[in-house]
Amino acid sequence: MIMAFDACRFGWPAMPALAELFGAVLIAAAFYGWGRVLRENSFAVTNVRLQPERGRIVVSAGP
Repeated sequence: MIMAFDACRFGWPAMPALAELFGAVLIAAAFYGWGRVLRENSFAVTNVRLQPERGRIVVSAGP
């Protein structure tokens, strides 16, 4: 089983392989979801400000 550097250094117990796999699947799903959002809405940002003069519109479809 592969351990992170800190787990070896601090002597933390190893995670079960199934838990590591589940965590990796969750991370991959999060990246996939964020990629879909960016593909659907090229103006995706963390703050919202309507700018109709610049051609910005409110997206009402997609993820």
